[in-house]
Amino acid sequence: MLPTILFTSPALKSFLEGLNLPLHRPQRRHLEEVVEGLLVTEGPKTLTTLTRQLVEPRDVYAVADFFRQSPWDVSSLRVPLLHHLMAMICSFAATLPPSQRFLAISIDDSIAHKPRSSRHFEPVDWHGDHTEHTAGVGATGQRYTYRLPVVTCRVHVAGKAYTVNWRPYLRERTVRRLNRNRPPHARLHFHSKLSLAQETLAEIKPLLPPDCRVYIVFDSCKPTKKLIHFCLSQGWYVICDLKPNRLLDGKPLHTHAQALRHQRYDRLTISATDGKRTYYIRRLQGYLKGIPALATVLQSRRSAADRRPKYLLCMDPTLTPQEILTYYARCAGAKYRALNLFRLSARGS
Repeated sequence: MLPTILFTSPALKSFLEGLNLPLHRPQRRHLEEVVEGLLVTEGPKTLTTLTRQLVEPRDVYAVADFFRQSPWDVSSLRVPLLHHLMAMICSFAATLPPSQRFLAISIDDSIAHKPRSSRHFEPVDWHGDHTEHTAGVGATGQRYTYRLPVVTCRVHVAGKAYTVNWRPYLRERTVRRLNRNRPPHARLHFHSKLSLAQETLAEIKPLLPPDCRVYIVFDSCKPTKKLIHFCLSQGWYVICDLKPNRLLDGKPLHTHAQALRHQRYDRLTISATDGKRTYYIRRLQGYLKGIPALATVLQSRRSAADRRPKYLLCMDPTLTPQEILTYYARCAGAKYRALNLFRLSARGS
């Protein structure tokens, strides 16, 4: 296979120039080359791999110092990018018919894995992982991976998805370890994933188009009463997973499922990222514990014999089951196609 040769494309240069970033010429060159490498390089995206493929090879330590020692703040890059992307989304949404002017904002976790031998990337630590089967097993049977979790915020409009905001998540132990070598004025503060999700949503709220319906989509790890109340107080709707022990009208959801076991399922087929999928659903309505608004809950199965149904919550009573499943499937599918910027640590630099 022929090696990849990287050079900065004019389209990328034009995009970065439109952000008006406060960077010097060498800093801008490093940014352009690293971003171009992340977009086109296949396999492990380490700084060493990227610099070796440049038309004019750079010293890998000089590129690393751009991230470690250059006198620029991350907000000086992230804030202009956020405003630029939201302006693009607003202008695109304005061209849609009024019936299609809605945004789906998905909140989820992205993971940047690092090898166990890597010890120089400060935010990385051991985190529990329910999907990784190659890591060690803890005393309680929990599997762990060496990684950096990132809480991401993606905006979906008319079939297009934009990653507009993100926050790295640090464990309390990691925060304490990093603060040992920091002066008092530069100490870090611990933020839970719930508070990070609220921060990202609060930051993009002033930038949302005023004439669009907004749906917040997330998985079963985050639908706490606090987050749902926060979304409803902003005038947004919520679509999310629910665990079977959540109470609907004073009864667990799995109890409702047993009471409806003799009723027929509605069969729905939706378009997903990997083709069409068929689901068997039942629709429930009631009040979740701690949530004063009327809620719609879908009990969804992959087949009529599926013994582990999935429960989806929707706080918009006007949506049909077809629309609820379609919105959720689109946001869940885009989860695996975003954030190449956080794949830099596939095998350590």
